[in-house]
Amino acid sequence: MREVKSKIAPGVPSLQVRDTGVGVPPERQVAIFESFTQGDDLPTSIHGGAGLGLAISRQLVELMGGRIGMVSEPGKGSTFWIEIPFPIEPGSDADCHHPAAASPAA
Repeated sequence: MREVKSKIAPGVPSLQVRDTGVGVPPERQVAIFESFTQGDDLPTSIHGGAGLGLAISRQLVELMGGRIGMVSEPGKGSTFWIEIPFPIEPGSDADCHHPAAASPAA
């Protein structure tokens, strides 16, 4: 199951994606945003991907002056978050919550 939340603080909107998947062991979390890194030592054929998605996400977020991070517990899933500073229009919705349908496994 995946859940997407966003929150708009003054000038710094944030987005969180929570996944109830396998989680990432603590020793792998340090490098998870590096190129060709995955959350476990299993072959890519099991989970798919080349380990580039989070590295590209980190580069894009940092180019926009933002931050990216994660909280994870093996066996319970992970929460990935980004914060990107940009002007917020007065009167915009301050908080929103959008449950996302679970994606089929790759």
